[in-house]
Amino acid sequence: MRELPLGRNLASDPGESAQAPSKRFLRITPGAHWRTTAIMLLGATAFCHPVWGQEVLTQHNNIARTGANIHESVLRVANVNNRRFGKLWTLDVDGQVSAQPLYVSGLRIDTTNNPNVPLVKATLNAVVVATMHNSVYLFDADKRRMGPGGTILPLWKTWLGRPRPGGKDIDRWSTNDPEWGILSTPVIDNKKTVLYLVAWHDDGGEAHYHYRLHALRLEDGTHVMDPVSLTASMPHPRGESAPAVTLHPRLLKQRPGLLLSGGLLYIAFGGDGTLGLVFAYDAKTLQQRAVWVSTPGGQEGGIWQSGQGPAADLQGNVYVMTGNGSFNANRGGRNYGSSFVKLSLEKGQLTVKDYFTPCNVWFLSSSRGPELGSAGPLLIPDTDLIVGGGKEGHLYLLSSTRMGGHVASPWPWSRRCKNHNILQEFRATAGAIYGSPVFWKGPDASRVYVWSENDHLRAYIFRGHRFPEVDNPTVSTLRAPKGAPGGMLSLSSDGSKPGTGILWAVVPLDGDANKERGVRGVLLALDAQNVSKTLWTSEQSRGPDCLGLFAKFAPPTVAGGKVFVPTYGEAEIRRTYGELARPVQFPTHYYVAVYGLR
Repeated sequence: MRELPLGRNLASDPGESAQAPSKRFLRITPGAHWRTTAIMLLGATAFCHPVWGQEVLTQHNNIARTGANIHESVLRVANVNNRRFGKLWTLDVDGQVSAQPLYVSGLRIDTTNNPNVPLVKATLNAVVVATMHNSVYLFDADKRRMGPGGTILPLWKTWLGRPRPGGKDIDRWSTNDPEWGILSTPVIDNKKTVLYLVAWHDDGGEAHYHYRLHALRLEDGTHVMDPVSLTASMPHPRGESAPAVTLHPRLLKQRPGLLLSGGLLYIAFGGDGTLGLVFAYDAKTLQQRAVWVSTPGGQEGGIWQSGQGPAADLQGNVYVMTGNGSFNANRGGRNYGSSFVKLSLEKGQLTVKDYFTPCNVWFLSSSRGPELGSAGPLLIPDTDLIVGGGKEGHLYLLSSTRMGGHVASPWPWSRRCKNHNILQEFRATAGAIYGSPVFWKGPDASRVYVWSENDHLRAYIFRGHRFPEVDNPTVSTLRAPKGAPGGMLSLSSDGSKPGTGILWAVVPLDGDANKERGVRGVLLALDAQNVSKTLWTSEQSRGPDCLGLFAKFAPPTVAGGKVFVPTYGEAEIRRTYGELARPVQFPTHYYVAVYGLR
């Protein structure tokens, strides 16, 4: 017989026991489990035929980071409207959701070997949700499994340990208080058996913060092997007398989604004035293979990309964009601040194979300069081309076989100059780009979509290996409110079939989500062939479809006829916490909102 705890106590969580409500248990014998579950589902579930064959196993859908699910056959331009589409339910969790949910089709679940969760034996579509409380959930993607008190029960939940507490040292505006646990989007192997993730741990005070790499079995939430601490200590390039380059787990943020390519896990760090790091770990053994530092002889150069994971091509090369930082690669140095960088693991080392650094790098890396690495690179399918942009609002089109290196401006500290060493560059947006661009090959044309702060969504035609109409993009009707970060984008379509392309965007509704807590979000569906046509928004019907609090940098996941949208909770008073002020009250309901056909 098993005891099924309800709500937040579904997994062992000693760090919360003092504050959690008293546990209530539903006793289920193995033989009666499915009968009891079926009874709980009656009258509480919107039944539908499950959709098989779709996967979102990594951040922004694939290792090229296109942001598109081109196998979505249910949601269409004709049926995403206020009459047929809306919020179905919420997946209740125990903290902010900063990571993009992952979707696994036809997953075999068998929790026999995990005594801490209810017994489940089934094959179904599932959604993985990771929280800042260091919890990982697996939910049924198609049905609400209701428990007493109206809670929606996961198939399993695993708590990984106490997260790092929030603080002004890592969160100037306290937007992610009270805790930092799983910040980045995990990744699932192609066999759909193992979930890899990085969690920020507090083992007892400031001196005991650790980042650990975990590998969990998807079928039951147990560890495949013991987690490993992420560590790095490299000799300083200036010699042994200089301090070593190390990973400082008190300050470094692991925000970019994890990349799994060629049997290797790539894990990037950086942001907020810290060095940029890329780790390579063997996915089978969790043994460290290599570490690369973006500015080993300098400062900063963090890799954060607003949560976008490093990209990879079919040859196993890895692509990142670095933030403000030291740069001297054009003079034979090893500092790559404010750059696109192509890496390859060779002879046990991550080696720079090529790079591009804008001609105005000194302005971009200055204290008043607009950072390049606020978004991540997008690899355009079936080409050798890379697209990316940052806070300057420019899009750069590069060739991965000849990225361009660096050609300095004749006036080194000038703000504007021309990069004649790359394929194309243009001012694409009115504000800073945080949500990385999305690509779709539609029935009439290919397009790249980008939505910066303080601007409309813009869709640029891509044809003949370039953007031919940079002065005439199609724009959305809605403009993002003043402040960051603009729109977080995903796209769904049934290949290139007309009438199936939908651009999904999550945008702040009423404030600057980089500086304020309590900013509400809105989910929009736009016709991908004509983004000036709004199909539906979560604010059309007000209460029933409202999203909740905007989750910074987290794009929606679209698969199986549903849209899974991370949130920072249901509601909170909107306020800026500057100086030493920090919040003391937090949302009482954290969740991922689930939308679909009704």
